[in-house]
Amino acid sequence: MPKKWRNDPATKSQIRYLKRLGVTFPKDISKGMASDLIEKAIAGQPADFETRVQLLFLGIKHPKNITDGAARKLISEFDDIDRIEAYDEWIHLREEEEIRKMDKEMEDEFRSEEKPESRNYGCLIALAILAALFFLTALFERQ
Repeated sequence: MPKKWRNDPATKSQIRYLKRLGVTFPKDISKGMASDLIEKAIAGQPADFETRVQLLFLGIKHPKNITDGAARKLISEFDDIDRIEAYDEWIHLREEEEIRKMDKEMEDEFRSEEKPESRNYGCLIALAILAALFFLTALFERQ
C-alpha cells in the first residue's frame, strides 16, 4: 500500500537540495519522487567522510573511490554485531564529547564576553567620577 505523503508536493528543502545536486525534475514534483531522486543522486556520489570512517572502523574492505550507495550496501550487509555495537558506542561517545566541547566553548565565550563588559562598566564609572570631580573642582574655583 503506497504511503500518502509520497503524493504531497515536494518541500522547499527537497527542491533546494535537488537543485544543489544538479538534478533536473518536473515543476510539480511530489515528495516521493523528490525523495527517490535525491536518494539516487546521492547513491552515485563518492562516499562522505563519515561513511568512510564507518567502513574503516568496521574493517570492511572497499575500493578507494567507493560511491555512497555501494558503501551503504556494504555496511547494511555487514553482520558482525559486536563490531557494529562497538561502532555505535564509539559514535555515541564521540557525540557526547563534541557536546561537552561545545558546552565548554560556549561557557568560555560567555565568560570572555562577561569580563570585558564588567571592565568597561568599571572604566565608565571611573570616568564619570573623574568628570564629576573635574566639574566640581572647576565650579569651586570660580567661586
